[in-house]
Amino acid sequence: MKTDKIPLILMLSLITCLPLSAQQKPSEPNQVLTDQIKGDLISQLAGALRTKYVFEGKADTIANAIVSKFKSGAYNNILQGTELASAVTADLLLLSGDKHLRLRYSEKVIPETADNDPMKIPTDQKLAYATELKNSNYGIGKIEVLAGNVGLISFNFFCAPEFSGDTYASAMNYLAHTDALIIDLRKCRGSASIDATPFFSSYLFETPVHLYDLWWRQDNRTMQVWTYAHVPGTKYVKKPVYVLTSFATFSGAEQLAYDLQALKRAKIVGAATSGGANPGGDIRLTDHFSAFMPIGRPINPLTKTNWEGKGVMPDVAVAPVRALSTAHGIVLSELEKQTTDDSRQQQIKKIRQNLEQSTMPLKTVNFYLDGYQSAREVFAVGSFNDWTPKANPMRRTNNGWELQTEADSGKTVYQFIIDGKWIFDPKNPQQAFDGLNSGSLREIQ
Repeated sequence: MKTDKIPLILMLSLITCLPLSAQQKPSEPNQVLTDQIKGDLISQLAGALRTKYVFEGKADTIANAIVSKFKSGAYNNILQGTELASAVTADLLLLSGDKHLRLRYSEKVIPETADNDPMKIPTDQKLAYATELKNSNYGIGKIEVLAGNVGLISFNFFCAPEFSGDTYASAMNYLAHTDALIIDLRKCRGSASIDATPFFSSYLFETPVHLYDLWWRQDNRTMQVWTYAHVPGTKYVKKPVYVLTSFATFSGAEQLAYDLQALKRAKIVGAATSGGANPGGDIRLTDHFSAFMPIGRPINPLTKTNWEGKGVMPDVAVAPVRALSTAHGIVLSELEKQTTDDSRQQQIKKIRQNLEQSTMPLKTVNFYLDGYQSAREVFAVGSFNDWTPKANPMRRTNNGWELQTEADSGKTVYQFIIDGKWIFDPKNPQQAFDGLNSGSLREIQ
């Protein structure tokens, strides 16, 4: 995802904590990057890869390749920090296939910390961090009781019980008397703490359950992660749970889906997820550059592996835009069969039939982009496909590029990706934010 189009808090696409961008030191004027500055940065990045990156076997290869690209002059014409960060990140992704691994640029000076621990929130940033979490409702996007007494909770991200405990407890208390629960992770980009998904998972199990192990490269240490025996509020046990996913479902959100699926506590409805498993955090490299780097690996005790590079596979594969109505229909069918109350059974049957009748067929929609004849590949991406970057390649025409696809009627926000560069539609002045990304706005009828 193009992170400069996403609010800061939604950039927590990981299963660990990221410090906020608020800094004590003042920002400096935008520097023109000299060869010396770039050389020092590449050297620091290569060193961090060799000593910290979770895939020890790949670390030297990736580091050597990045150093070679610098020495060959690949970054010579790049003079701005954001552009260099984007270029190096693209190379890191190409070399590693790791969607977590990236270089970041900050206009403000990145403060040094005593231990430079990427897993820790600097003390001087904690208040700002807590405030931003609160302003984002601790990642909860929606809580609702659907027809038929089916609970729905959607997340944009998960955060630690240190900040979210009371809010998550209140949410689960509100949903406690529903007959089934749907957890919507289709726009969930991860978790802001390794404690976050174990805490939420604890509401779904009556007794402690071994979720996964975490192996840390630095000290070759493995720690077990379990659900909690006690949580504030009411647990949600012995009732069906469904999890909605899309390609935008990433990192800590994938952790929750993978764990619940492996433990047979939930069924997954939607599309395969993005495939980023390994936890990490920001490592300061220079005054203005840091690297987000995975430094650990989750290992499921049942599967003996994780979802890195593969994603979490759905139990019921369906277009993400239809995942909610599909899961709702499945739940209603189950409840209809299970109830012994004739009146309740007829009520659920009527709700299910109404849902089926109200689910409108997808609409044909065309996207056009003029020009860019020299581009190698162009994609249309947006809320119509849950911002899946390469799901919808456009076809080259005599005048530019076009795509015909299907989507739900209503408003959609979209962008084009031209050889990796994200742009708004040059011919569409209307713009909007859909909760995940900003982009051009159009109405599909």
